[in-house]
Amino acid sequence: MTQPILEGDTHSGQSEPVASQRSLQEEFLREAQAFEALLPTLLKTRPGRFVAVYKGEVIDEDEDEFELAERIETSHRSDFVLVRRVSLGEAGDQMVSPEAVAP
Repeated sequence: MTQPILEGDTHSGQSEPVASQRSLQEEFLREAQAFEALLPTLLKTRPGRFVAVYKGEVIDEDEDEFELAERIETSHRSDFVLVRRVSLGEAGDQMVSPEAVAP
């Protein structure tokens, strides 16, 4: 049986498969690009609100980022969903996954 290629070495403690990391990065980039494409319309219809983007579409929104994140965690637990505030400022994205912080 072939073992997945692992990124990092035994000294760094990284053991996430490269393919999994690439997939997550690709999903992040796809949703970030979708958000940027949707931004002109969102600025008119949802300024200042937080939106959740999944598969290129806004699937939920809220004034409270944590309330939105809680709903998304329940409805899309195993999916990558981008949550961003609708504004013209810097995005300040952070990629954190449950697998990355699990003991």
